[in-house]
Amino acid sequence: MPFRRLGRKVASLKIIISSCDFCLQFFTHTLATNNVFEDFGESVTKDDVIGCSLDLDSNPAKLSFSKNGNSFGAGFEIPQEDLGGRALFPHVS
Repeated sequence: MPFRRLGRKVASLKIIISSCDFCLQFFTHTLATNNVFEDFGESVTKDDVIGCSLDLDSNPAKLSFSKNGNSFGAGFEIPQEDLGGRALFPHVS
């Protein structure tokens, strides 16, 4: 079964990934966080390879996505002070 959603999130009790702060995800040319959805990147089809990279050395931290090696750029930028030292964990669903 292909992935439906890919991204990062802070440890949380919330199950619905797109409904919380710092639950950051990409799916089928859409970004989602905190119940806000926006167009981003390109459509994804079977056999595409999707990349997700997190740059925690920059401020703001940047979460970027790619398809088949072609970068879509930063989908999310998070000020380091907003993270407050919390870890971001990968998620695929």
